[in-house]
This record gives sequence, structure tokens and C-alpha cells, in this order.
Amino acid sequence: MTNSRESDRICSSYLVSSLLMIHFKFKGKWELLKTMPPERLQQLRKVATIESIGSSTQIEGAKLTDIQIGTLLFNLASTSFKTRDEQEVVGYAEAMDMVLQAYKDLHITENHIRQLHQVLLRHSTRDERHRGTYKTLSSQVVAMNEQGVEIGIVFETTTPLDAPREMEGYLAS
Repeated sequence: MTNSRESDRICSSYLVSSLLMIHFKFKGKWELLKTMPPERLQQLRKVATIESIGSSTQIEGAKLTDIQIGTLLFNLASTSFKTRDEQEVVGYAEAMDMVLQAYKDLHITENHIRQLHQVLLRHSTRDERHRGTYKTLSSQVVAMNEQGVEIGIVFETTTPLDAPREMEGYLAS
């Protein structure tokens, strides 16, 4: 069973990978969407943003609903991000926005991934020490029941020792 500190570190690389998948999917399909009316596109982007952020942050244990995420994202000016869930959602939204704004010219490099990781964790006070860097502690993705109790290990993540080599291989493929 993992402790809270280890659980906090689980899958930040998964979020970056999610952003990259969004980038590659979006890059190919965006041209087709340009023919839609602008107001419909804006509506679709809001829904896709909320659902993507919700799904990705819930994998990390965030408990915010899509309604809460939507409220948070569209009232950013008047919000201080007190909870880890809020900090994570806002960081994910900012990183996702960077990818969506630059998708035409984005050629993924290790530096881009580190930058996205830094943006992803920008608001997280607990993650300040490892923003934009490779992990230094081992972690695993765990399944939790409705009460928040760990019920099993889903998979072991790449070890800290292997992370740089794995990233190099990922980028080369």
C-alpha cells in the first residue's frame, strides 16, 4: 500500500502523455473542425476541455466533478486554488491550452515535455520541488474504492533510474 506522499506523485507523466495524445489527435482533425460555426466550435472546446481535464485528473485521484471543473475554469480570476484537486485542474487546463494554441508548430522535444510538466504543476504547492524534472521516487498507479481506500496496484510506473532512457525512446518512436 502506498502512502499519501507517494500517491501524490503518481502519474504526472501520465498527464503529460495525455496532453501529447490530445495534441496528435487534434492536429489531424482540427482542419475538419474549422468549417464549423465559431460558436459551435467554442462550445465543443469547452466540453472537450472539461471532460479531458476531469478524466485525466481523476486518474490521479482528483474528486472534482465536471460541473465543479467547469465552474472553476470559467471563474479563474476570482479563485484561489486551495485544494490540490483545484491546483491540478488549473495546471492541466493551462498545459492543455498551450498544446492547443501551438499544435500546428509543435514538434515534441524533451524540453517541451519538461515545460508542460512545469506548467502542469505550476499551481501545486506540494509539487514545487519537482516541476519540470524527472521523478526521483518510485511510484505506482493504484485503484481506489469509493471510500478512497486502495484496493490494488494497477501498474508500476517507470523507475526513476529508467525515466530519462524511456523518455528518449518514446521521443525517438
